[in-house]
Amino acid sequence: MSKAIGVGIIGAGLRGAFVLAPRIIELYDETSLRVRAINDVLPMRRAEVRFLLNTMLMKQGIRERVRGYAKHGKLLSNENIQLVLITTPTYFHRQPTLAALRAGKRVYLDKPIAVTLEDSAAIVSAVEESGRPLLM
Repeated sequence: MSKAIGVGIIGAGLRGAFVLAPRIIELYDETSLRVRAINDVLPMRRAEVRFLLNTMLMKQGIRERVRGYAKHGKLLSNENIQLVLITTPTYFHRQPTLAALRAGKRVYLDKPIAVTLEDSAAIVSAVEESGRPLLM
């Protein structure tokens, strides 16, 4: 297996925390993806998701644990995270996407890209400047 790719999830809602993250954990034996962190501004949601994901890891006999961050900037500064899944509400896609691209992370952005044309254009410009593809 190739070197592990640390995954951080910004936005602990249904899609990121209860669909994508559990599926990644289920496929640990088949992929190099490793869920390492979750970000959400709501402390109770962050704690609930960490508990869920860490329980899944323990049941599979995996010793690694998912960290929780109140601010996405802290998650982005974690050197063990190479891929960021942005699953925040659509109206809040711009800020974490631009920050993740600036931090040199690979980015998966849940669709749609944004609510406004201005936010969409800013994200497209940031992707072009970064020289990295944006996965949606």
